[in-house]
Amino acid sequence: MENKFPVNIKIADRKYPIKAISTEEENIRKAEKVINERINFHMTDKKIYDKQDLLAMVLIEYVYNHITLNDSSLIFNEKLTSKLNQIENNINSIL
Repeated sequence: MENKFPVNIKIADRKYPIKAISTEEENIRKAEKVINERINFHMTDKKIYDKQDLLAMVLIEYVYNHITLNDSSLIFNEKLTSKLNQIENNINSIL
């Protein structure tokens, strides 16, 4: 198992130390960047300035997107499984 080392990120002007393995650092940095971009969007576009409100808005966005993507993925997988079963049945009927 790879050793974890501290990765310091800054979200909404506050520092957070995270322990991570080296292969996780790039995605942690990407997450930091995206979160701060969404915070800045809400500050400039929506005129929300309270840090807790900003963090809550970003959290709601990402949880909503996560749920939506999971639901879409499940529907896609069900359709794909159904199509594959149809293909398999067609092949079996030919053989």
